[in-house]
Amino acid sequence: MIRTAQRALLLLLAAFALPAAAAAEEQALNLAYSTSLFVDVHYSDVRATTKVLIDKIVERSPDFCGGEVQLYNGPDHWRTAAESNALTLCIMTTIDYLALEQDGCLEPLFVYEDSGGIGEELLLLTHRESTIQSAEQLSSQTVIIPKSRFSTIARKWLKSLDIEPGKTEEQQKAGKAILSAFFNHRIACVVTRGAFDAMKELNPQIGQQMKILAHSPVYIADIICLSRRSAPEVRRFILETFPDLEYSEDTNQILVAYGIERFAPFYPQQLDALRILLDQPAAAAHETASPPQKETP
Repeated sequence: MIRTAQRALLLLLAAFALPAAAAAEEQALNLAYSTSLFVDVHYSDVRATTKVLIDKIVERSPDFCGGEVQLYNGPDHWRTAAESNALTLCIMTTIDYLALEQDGCLEPLFVYEDSGGIGEELLLLTHRESTIQSAEQLSSQTVIIPKSRFSTIARKWLKSLDIEPGKTEEQQKAGKAILSAFFNHRIACVVTRGAFDAMKELNPQIGQQMKILAHSPVYIADIICLSRRSAPEVRRFILETFPDLEYSEDTNQILVAYGIERFAPFYPQQLDALRILLDQPAAAAHETASPPQKETP
């Protein structure tokens, strides 16, 4: 199962492991994903597993009366769902979120943080003995982009460099993309720095023989949002429980297992680099450069 699917399931596992919130008017706990977050796992499997977890949470918490798992593809589907009051929590791509930001229907709450920090830097790599000595020479060469949460961002980043590769190929895994560029000196690849660092640990020769032609700013690929139509007690429950997951013994073990240190609060400036890449204006939320605050009951 890919890391994004693991993170999505972790979010619900963590909520299940926490004590139930105080009794309040029952609300449906509807969780929605961006379909583009899934790469090598069928989202129907994630949907079925997540539904079981939602049911377990509902059994423990008097706040929730039931819930469903939904999958949405693109901003238009998200917008329709938000307007129909069908959403509670959304695990979505940041590109989808920015397309809806001006609508004001979603409140961004959290981003994921792991041992490498928040977000990822993209690297354009090739072999040191490659015929490709600069990014400008890629016009007649092949660039491999692995399937991942960052695939769309990677393509937009390449375009921002005024690079039009002779050919763009997809591979299932970042490791395979790196090895293709390592063994074929007429190929370059775009991978995250985290993936490159992991490959260097497995094979130090890769670190010695590969060179970085270009690197991007740090981009965040996914984000956890709350529907602004959610009841205040639901918002309060989420804001009070999720930041403390790293301090719970049960949930901390799950976080460590998936390489996630914590759910970090969202700040508007975290998406500045992506806004620039997409040629979007800065968020009005910059006027308040602070994360969402817990409400006083």
